[in-house]
Amino acid sequence: MKYLQRFFGLLLALSMLALSIPQSQYAVAAERAASSLAPAAALGWELILPDAPTSMRRSPTYATDRTLYVTTDQDMRRTTDDGDSWTTLFATQPYSEYLRISSMAWDPGSLSSPTLFVARNVGYDHGEVFRSTDDGLTWQRVLAPPSTLLYDIAAVRDADNNLVVFAVGFSPDVPAVWRSTDGGDTWTLANTGLPDHTDLYRLYPSPNFAVDNTVYMTCFGPLHRSIDGGL
Repeated sequence: MKYLQRFFGLLLALSMLALSIPQSQYAVAAERAASSLAPAAALGWELILPDAPTSMRRSPTYATDRTLYVTTDQDMRRTTDDGDSWTTLFATQPYSEYLRISSMAWDPGSLSSPTLFVARNVGYDHGEVFRSTDDGLTWQRVLAPPSTLLYDIAAVRDADNNLVVFAVGFSPDVPAVWRSTDGGDTWTLANTGLPDHTDLYRLYPSPNFAVDNTVYMTCFGPLHRSIDGGL
């Protein structure tokens, strides 16, 4: 009997103690327990474009305009909100495995509605360069050298503020470096000093091209450089 009295007395004391603790403290304790068990927020990657881009480049003024350009093998798109939404600027319609976009470029000297360029190959027959001067609304083919595949295109401004455009690729006849100094209206071969029948892959104009006239080029073989603007 004595032990039963002690047991019931202990239960009564614990009940009185529980009633004396404010309900807010219970809520805080429950919240802390829940937060300690909940998984941390996942910081990783999110899908922003379901198609498979072959290349992506950012605007020279990305810090202020948040603009990115991408190409898939069939189209060219642009986003001005860090990838939340996309606008198709150039599209191959209907879809064709025979037509493949290989590269893109735009006028770095224009901060709004720049001239756009897309390089595309027609199977293994020849390449084409298309240009838009109205922000992608309409396009014109400005270069289509026979028996020449085009792998890359680049656009820069020279010391006289001319829009200089380069297009490179492969031809069985001559080293395929095409150059325009009038924004794509006319083109000439600019392959002096290059070995014959070279696969030319990528162009890297100097950020200071208007001053140093320097262009780097990778190919199936050694690295090449021009310090006279590709002449």
